[in-house]
Amino acid sequence: MRIAACLVLLLFLLPLPASAGELQIEHDGTTLNANLAGAEAGAEAVSDTDRLLLMVHGTRGHFGMDLLRNIQEGLAKRGIASLAINLSLGVDDRHGIRKCEPAHDYTNAEALAEMGAWIGWAKEQGVERLALLGHSRGGNQVARYLAEEPAEAVRGAVLLAPATWDEESVAAAFEQRFDTPLEKPLSRAQAMAEEGYQDAWMNHVPFLYCPDARVKVASFLSYYGGDEALDTPSILPDAKRPVKLMVGTEDENVPDLAERTETLPGNADVTRRVLEGAGHFFEGEYTEQVVVQTGEFLYRIGW
Repeated sequence: MRIAACLVLLLFLLPLPASAGELQIEHDGTTLNANLAGAEAGAEAVSDTDRLLLMVHGTRGHFGMDLLRNIQEGLAKRGIASLAINLSLGVDDRHGIRKCEPAHDYTNAEALAEMGAWIGWAKEQGVERLALLGHSRGGNQVARYLAEEPAEAVRGAVLLAPATWDEESVAAAFEQRFDTPLEKPLSRAQAMAEEGYQDAWMNHVPFLYCPDARVKVASFLSYYGGDEALDTPSILPDAKRPVKLMVGTEDENVPDLAERTETLPGNADVTRRVLEGAGHFFEGEYTEQVVVQTGEFLYRIGW
């Protein structure tokens, strides 16, 4: 009777899935979406497991990306339940890639808060042991979460090609992509913030992969302001949980990651796996290696 009552309550709290395995929660007035995969599909599966791997996509990504979907399928075959979330990125009930419209009003801090909301929700469903997996910028955001005050239920994290930050390299990439120097919009955003206009808008500004965007000052600074936490190798020593770092030797998005993590911090439990020939999205055979390495890591940390 108790199990049946819990299932009825869970189904009452959650909208019916738009597709098999899709879940939704409300956070700070925004509908957040995620995809659950495991031995079973559907909202009720969460209450049937005490372990869950929460997965976070990269820049402008979503839970339906090939990499995350294939990892979820591979883990499910091994009996590992996973929840791939969509960060809202300022869009209510977001599905698919984050388009350049509407306007951009979100920060890295808000991404961490949304991760925390899903972690809190999972704990409410009875999940006792959680682990995290983040890809690219999502990997950096997971690392940031571990460097702050991670929930006790979170046992560790897998970081796939997490983002790095170097002022000179970022400025060069920005100018190459948008044919305009980063200094121009960055100086403008910094000046507006100093005058107390963090919530003001900047129009026709290059932002992430969008050449002509409407962006809030605080959002622009969150991604381009030079916060040290944007650089994953710099914050790995602060991780309060074990970390598995996976690096591809042919990764053109974070080409400095392999070299900069060759010597791992001694004051944190960080292990590294270098996949020869793998690119940023670990396509083909490398996805299976990610699945195997993730399973081994979860076993090692007692997840």
